[in-house]
Amino acid sequence: MHDWLQIARNQAEERFRSLPFPAPKDENYRFTPIAYREGVAAVSAAGDVPPAIAALDAEEGALLLLDGDECTVLGQAQGFLFTDLLRAATLGSEAVRLRLRESDLFKDDKFAQLTSARWKNGAFLHVPAGVKVTKPVRLAACARESEEHHRNLIVLEEGAEAVLIQECWGNDDLRFVGELTEVKLGRNSRLHWVVLQNQGAATDSVVRQRIEIGAGAELRYTPLHLGGKLTQVRQETHLAGEGASLETQGAARGGETQHFDFWLDARHESPRSQSNMDYWFVMAGKSRGVFNGQIEVKHGATDCESSQRSKSLILGSGVVHSIPKLLIKTDAVKAAHGASVSSVNFEQIHYLQSRGIPRAEAERMIVRGFTEGVVDRLPTEGLRGRADAALDRKQGTLHA
Repeated sequence: MHDWLQIARNQAEERFRSLPFPAPKDENYRFTPIAYREGVAAVSAAGDVPPAIAALDAEEGALLLLDGDECTVLGQAQGFLFTDLLRAATLGSEAVRLRLRESDLFKDDKFAQLTSARWKNGAFLHVPAGVKVTKPVRLAACARESEEHHRNLIVLEEGAEAVLIQECWGNDDLRFVGELTEVKLGRNSRLHWVVLQNQGAATDSVVRQRIEIGAGAELRYTPLHLGGKLTQVRQETHLAGEGASLETQGAARGGETQHFDFWLDARHESPRSQSNMDYWFVMAGKSRGVFNGQIEVKHGATDCESSQRSKSLILGSGVVHSIPKLLIKTDAVKAAHGASVSSVNFEQIHYLQSRGIPRAEAERMIVRGFTEGVVDRLPTEGLRGRADAALDRKQGTLHA
């Protein structure tokens, strides 16, 4: 390992050791206490990665498979670079090294510093100016160890376009997974970033994402969270350039005692920027969801438009905490937020049953309709099929 990278890791480890563990009074963790401890139980012999995840789909241009310590690249990245971050860091440009040495990336976040210190690998996507990637590229990260950390860097230069799929998978062993992702979009670039999270039933995931959107650039963000025991995502988006755009449609489907916590912070820093964040929750059993969304419009960021909305369908004893916030520091803006919580309408079930549809199928249709809009945004048939299969496995009775 290069000296500069080891020094950066050591500095991050020191920051991790010096920062206190979050307390219940900390706003970011009020609903989500994370019980991290060193050296969690060793995992059993890991099974094979599902063939559909490990294979390059015909609709995809390239696949980067991170399977524990193993890294495999399939397909061709013509005109752009899609490789593992460790290779890019040690053999690549000084620009990559500068980003990995950056000390202010979630510098006060204990878990971000933990990942900065201990990441083994991740993805590096770089699309040069004017290049339009015609097929989606996919990162498949498969956790193997009892504690794993991934770091990703996505850079699109001016006028570039791409679709990036990030698929996370693991078996049901006890596991802690950390992720630190940085996205930088140049002027007038376009990125559709898709996340399908299907971790194992005993996995705790802590995800930190920092996004910078340049002038006229657009980010479509489509996360679908289905797996894991506890998942906390903190996303910090800077709409840094005039006319920058963020459009998010995401969903979480919980069951049993699963816990999903999304902290989404959109900061409008330039005029005429736009953000729209919609999240759908379906919580069954004793699962819990948290939507903590904040829109901040800085001084001078006039003529901005922004909205956030969470819609929740409660099954059984599920719970959703929705906490939208607006911080408006200038005039001439449009900003709105909203939240709704509902349960299954039994009149709808009765109507479907009267049309000859069995009760179980009627329940499935109503519940699946709540997340169908997010599944429809997935860019390949194979990915939609895996999402549909995972949703079917989670489908139970209304009171499960």
